[in-house]
Amino acid sequence: MRGAIRIAGCGDSARRGIPSQSSQDAHDAARGEAISCGIVTNERLNVVRADFYRLKAILTNCARHGAESQNREGHPAFRMHLDGRVGFVEMVNPAKGARLRRIFEQIIW
Repeated sequence: MRGAIRIAGCGDSARRGIPSQSSQDAHDAARGEAISCGIVTNERLNVVRADFYRLKAILTNCARHGAESQNREGHPAFRMHLDGRVGFVEMVNPAKGARLRRIFEQIIW
């Protein structure tokens, strides 16, 4: 996320005592993205590009090599974990979410 500015959000700033950055400050940053709760909030809402491509790669590798080969963090409910991440993308950007959902449905669990 070169050039991106992360805005403390989702209650995180209040919990940690960090003052929240205003969206105007984020938009004024040179070549930056305003990111809040993992969502890019520039002209229209979208997921962070790096997060989308990372999830797409994990799903693709699960479909090709098996889901357990990609569970590197040891999630006990890896299928539900990925399903939730795909659902998040579907909520923010339905077109991108549909692409990920098609890959998810190809995984043999």
